[in-house]
Amino acid sequence: TDYLDFSETSAGETWTVRVTPNDGYEDGSYTESSITIENSEPTISSVSITPNSSVYNDSVLSCSATASDEDETVTPTYEWTVGSNSYSGASLDLATTSALPTDVITCTATVTDSASSSVTDSTSVTLENRSPTVSSVGITPNTVYSSDTVTCSSTVADADGESVTPTYEWSVSGTIVGTDASLTL
Repeated sequence: TDYLDFSETSAGETWTVRVTPNDGYEDGSYTESSITIENSEPTISSVSITPNSSVYNDSVLSCSATASDEDETVTPTYEWTVGSNSYSGASLDLATTSALPTDVITCTATVTDSASSSVTDSTSVTLENRSPTVSSVGITPNTVYSSDTVTCSSTVADADGESVTPTYEWSVSGTIVGTDASLTL
């Protein structure tokens, strides 16, 4: 009996063992047996995106995967999917994409070994929405008489880049008297 350590082998090699009997005086006829070293498939044990919460359309995401192969060292490659668009690399700056709140961002990790065997795994995050903001409100004209028309103006914004339309509500002593930007008294 003899042993061959796995570190001596590579996938695709054919190894042959020859056994020659000897009775202490002379060798007898030998016998051979061969085996081909098979390729071990690569594996991915986990894929993760960071951050995975409080993700907005201006966040920078990183994807990482734990990959292994019994035959060799393998390194994963990464592809991001945002809607119908794809991006390559381990990180993705969402500010360079057209992503909007509620979009699903997927990272797919792929590992390919030297024998062209490959495996993929993926994970996803959903973009969160930030509330729009009102930074100023004003009424014109400054001096108002009972038959004037007054107009309300506002500055509104949305950190997610979505279109924002303000709505207005006029009230007198708690009673709503109008819902347009302008009101005739």
